[in-house]
Amino acid sequence: MGGWVNSDRRERLPSNWPVIRKKRLELDNYECQWWVKGKGKCGKPANQVDHKKPKTDDDRIECLQSLCEGHHKLKSAREGNAAYHAAINASKAKFRAPQERHPGSLV
Repeated sequence: MGGWVNSDRRERLPSNWPVIRKKRLELDNYECQWWVKGKGKCGKPANQVDHKKPKTDDDRIECLQSLCEGHHKLKSAREGNAAYHAAINASKAKFRAPQERHPGSLV
């Protein structure tokens, strides 16, 4: 389950989020700002506003972007997958044996 189901993000949005969201959409002319390699900006109608950097609560206009639903889902899925794999790798690292020094090492 994705989206807002297990998220506290909505609770962390500032009280004036509707105003901020509308301003970002207006600045981007309600066009998706997702960059498509070899083609440029997506440009499809945008109805969602997203933080450019994952895991930030920086709600300044310049830290936000307008996205179409498809690209917002894609970005969120990539961020979720990256977080999942980082957690798995961190968990595995706990159980790795410490690396032995190379016999030829000076340190």
